[in-house]
Amino acid sequence: MVPAGSSVLWRRQGSMDTLFVFLEPNLIARVAAESFEFDPTRTAVSPLIGLNAPEFRSVMFAVDAELRAGAAGWPLLIESLATTLSVHLIRHITGERKLNASDGILSRRKLQTVIEFIMENLGGSPTVEQMAAVAQLSPYHFARQFKAATGLAPYQYVIVRRVARAQHLLRTIAGIGLGEVAFRSGFSDQSNLSFHFKRIVGVTPGKFRISARIQQTRIYSPKSAASRFSGFT
Repeated sequence: MVPAGSSVLWRRQGSMDTLFVFLEPNLIARVAAESFEFDPTRTAVSPLIGLNAPEFRSVMFAVDAELRAGAAGWPLLIESLATTLSVHLIRHITGERKLNASDGILSRRKLQTVIEFIMENLGGSPTVEQMAAVAQLSPYHFARQFKAATGLAPYQYVIVRRVARAQHLLRTIAGIGLGEVAFRSGFSDQSNLSFHFKRIVGVTPGKFRISARIQQTRIYSPKSAASRFSGFT
């Protein structure tokens, strides 16, 4: 672990797989101030060579997996992981194990405000930082409180809402292309739409559309319509 602005000399022999994660100093400073009431500019940190910290390793592996997958929502997840890694880093440096602010659960009013923000920006890329600002919380505390209130991490909730919008479009707009559905729902492309749609709904968007058409045909067929009004003269 090498603090920003410092340098180290590192020698190695043979081949190895290496993952470098660079955290923005502004992110570290914000997390330190908002979650720990700690000023990192007043603390000198020396490089830590051969650091064995499982919590760092698990988060870095998660970052590596997301970068390799490149699936929809990965920038949002990477941002969340960077905040988590910053928390672990500050805890390691300061020895702090308990946050000063209580985690709790996001209030109903704040939750509703955040959900409205997500829905208004579903076609774009709402970030955890933006959602946290709407809730007037630090990104770390917001992510924890949001998951406690909804059962989903913010990036997961965004994906679920996008899939729900895709379902609505497939039900209500005849002949709409899957690429257009992906665009209107906020997915980067049709492939990402299909991946998350099948993962959450259980079928592909194409099969879902066929099933929706069959159901609508049954509901609005002349026979069923006549049976609904058979009691009237």
